[in-house]
Order: sequence, then C-alpha cells, then structure tokens
Amino acid sequence: MPMSTLDASRTSPQAESPDRRFEVIIPVRNGGEALVRSIQKVLSRANDRRVLLTLSDNYSTDGAPWREVLRNYAPERWRIITPPQPLGRVEHWTWAFAQAKLPWVKPLMVGDRTEDAFWDWVEAAIAQFPQAALFYSDNYVIDPRSAHPDSNGAASPPERTNTLYQYADFLHDAVRGVNRIDALSRALLRADIMRVALPFEAEFPWTADWRFCKRCLERAPAVHNAGRMVCLDRSIVRLSTSWKGIRSSFREDWDFASRQAHASGTPWAKAFSLRTHAIGRRMFFSIGRMILPRSVRSLLTSATGIYRKAKPE
Repeated sequence: MPMSTLDASRTSPQAESPDRRFEVIIPVRNGGEALVRSIQKVLSRANDRRVLLTLSDNYSTDGAPWREVLRNYAPERWRIITPPQPLGRVEHWTWAFAQAKLPWVKPLMVGDRTEDAFWDWVEAAIAQFPQAALFYSDNYVIDPRSAHPDSNGAASPPERTNTLYQYADFLHDAVRGVNRIDALSRALLRADIMRVALPFEAEFPWTADWRFCKRCLERAPAVHNAGRMVCLDRSIVRLSTSWKGIRSSFREDWDFASRQAHASGTPWAKAFSLRTHAIGRRMFFSIGRMILPRSVRSLLTSATGIYRKAKPE
C-alpha cells in the first residue's frame, strides 16, 4: 500500500529554521481529540519559528484521526516518528525522547499543552541560568473527575522570580516523599543532559519520570517558576486506577523516598516519619476520591477549601 503524504513525513528530511531550538515530543497511542488540542496549542502562530513538534506514534489502532489536523501546518513545523516495534508506555518514552533533533526538549503527554508564555519565559530563563539543564513551571489542570471540575486553576504568566533548584534540594524533598517537578510535562530538558539521564526505568512505571529527573539534577541544576504555563489534561487515564495500580504507585513512592533517605544519611526514624506523613496523606485523599460519592467529595472540598475556584479568563 503506498504511503500517504503524512506517512512519508516520517522519514523525509525537513529543513530546520535557524531560530528553532525547542522540540516538543509527545508519545502517542490513540490520541484522539485530546491530541488535537495539544497539536493546535503547540503549533500556534506565536511559536512558528521556535518550536518543532515531534509525534511518536506507538502503533495507534484508532486510525490516528489527528493526522489530518497536521495538514493545516507547514511540514517543517512537525514530524511523525514510529518505533521499530510496539513498545510499553515507559519504553516508548525512552525511545521517543532519544530521537530528539534540537538542543532543548519539551516532553508532553497526550492532551497536555503549553501556554505561549512558557516559551517566552524559558528563552529568558536559559540566558539567566546557563548552567541549568531543566526548567519547569507550575500548571493548571483539566480534570472532569474532580469534585469541582472548574476549580483546578487557570493559566497565569511567569512570576518575576525564578528559583534555582539544586540536587541537594531535590534529595531533601525526596526523603519527604515530595516530587516538586511533578509531571514531566511541566519540564523543559537540555538534550545533552537528557540523553545521559536516559533510559526511563520500565520496572518503575509510576515513578520512572521521578527517577529520571533525579539523574538530570545530579548533573546540572533546575530552575522553577511559579507561573501556571502548562495545562495537564487529566481527562485521559494514563495509568491503571485499579486498587492494584494504586497500591503499586504508593509502594514505588515509598521505596523511592526510602532509597533517597539512605543516600542522604537521614536517620531512619526521622525519614520513616516524614514519608509516612507525606505518602499517607496522599493515600488518604486518593482512596477517598475513589470510594466517596461525588456529592460528598464536593461538600468536603468546599468545606476544607482544598480547591479554589478558577479565575475567569
């Protein structure tokens, strides 16, 4: 069967804009409408000459309707790549990000997207912190399953102050079971450091990205800005939400925090207490979210003020 125009773009060489140094890589399997939203945001006119979009299609079985949307954009602004055989989720991350062509790599997951302000911020922040290899911002969330779907924040511009985040700070947080970088979609990675930190560890599907970030920070610091410049789309089920899956996620968190406590020399009793508090609290809210009716969760979150109403745009 002859390849379509879009299929041929997988292997055809593409001219690069001399101004383009940021590459967004999205691992894809059956992206659907959520991926269309990601494509449209990443390829907005404001990013015309500075962002290359790479979609790594892990043998989608839904006909990949999002491919038609790419026809609306110049072919030098995007490319489609495909691994040599179907891969597991974490293995696909490793393969896809290793294919990066440009000096800076922005991981995104299907449905996630960056505000245009993110690219304005990182261009200035890279000049301010040339020693850093990882830049990350805060985010807002689309999550129709939450008690208050309209209360997960809204986009906001970068804050005036950037904060340097060193490996020692990461280790301090990890002992407490706290992942400040959080979702990989919040980060921009320097490609040379990223390649050294690969691969993602498939045996740890819940914390593979956290372990990867640790290896990045061991080599160069990170920079954080509190502006909400990334949208995380939680309408997509990314990992199993079965009881077995939830137990596995907290087991990995516990194991990772324990290993960091040992590496940092934190006394056992103190480290145990810290991660019990942090991980136990997350377990309480996660399990409660599953077993309580939505109306009860809505009442509790309103009463406790856990969620703040989103600001009107």
